[in-house]
Amino acid sequence: MLVQSDPQDGHGFQNEFCGCDLTVVDPKLKQRVRNFREGIQRVKECQCLYNHWNPRRPRTPLAQCLFQKVKSRLKTGDDLRLFIAINTALDYWMGVDCFFECNGRIVTVDLSVSSYKRYYKADILLTRQDFVKNHHYKKGDIIARKLSQKRR
Repeated sequence: MLVQSDPQDGHGFQNEFCGCDLTVVDPKLKQRVRNFREGIQRVKECQCLYNHWNPRRPRTPLAQCLFQKVKSRLKTGDDLRLFIAINTALDYWMGVDCFFECNGRIVTVDLSVSSYKRYYKADILLTRQDFVKNHHYKKGDIIARKLSQKRR
């Protein structure tokens, strides 16, 4: 089992996923953005605020496991990156806690402790239970498939 055995709230799960204390947030991360693209760009510029998060080498067991699964399913995974967006405009206004990017394609993820969450705006809902039951491998397959889809 990858996740901690004790039950957590949503913030605890997010902290465990990204490996840093998310209670202290830089105010500029919360500022509204004009559109999704601007939100993505701001998140990319601010990864150092997440305890110097490296999008090409996630350091927590949860993020590493999911990242490696996605990477293994891609034909060209060398460009794969995982960005943390917790407590940013993407999170507050668009419901995106993190996102994968590969070769210009983006797949957004909402991290939640509730597997019964009915409404989410991200492409994928990833829950604590997915890690407890090893279903995160299936979610990794879905993320890789979405990253591999041809653009229309």
